[in-house]
Amino acid sequence: DGREVLRIEYYPTKLFTDGRTRPNRRLREREPDVQDKMNKVALVTLWVDPAEHQILQYEFRNIDMDFLPGRAFARVDGLAASMRMGEPFPGVWLPRSVQMRFQGTLATGSVSGAYNVEYFNYKLADVTVTVR
Repeated sequence: DGREVLRIEYYPTKLFTDGRTRPNRRLREREPDVQDKMNKVALVTLWVDPAEHQILQYEFRNIDMDFLPGRAFARVDGLAASMRMGEPFPGVWLPRSVQMRFQGTLATGSVSGAYNVEYFNYKLADVTVTVR
């Protein structure tokens, strides 16, 4: 969009720690191992406008998910999600678009999916209040 931005890439360490517990003891014991592996394969990229102190876009990608159980039945080949921000009004940053994509393999063949949402035509709220 013609802005000078910083591109920051990092591998998060606590992205997949939600603190919920599972009722099955065996699943609870395996959960930290799966969460650690999910964190190791996640790559987050941020585009930041340093003058505005604003994240303009972020992208989340999973690089390799070979560790997930059940690979004989289904495999996750790729997973990505991103969001772009826009400034519809001066100083007000709101989502411009959200995209999600995945690719996988089942016994029947390859599958893929996409989800796209575009936000536009934001309206500035105008409110008047009278106190008596």
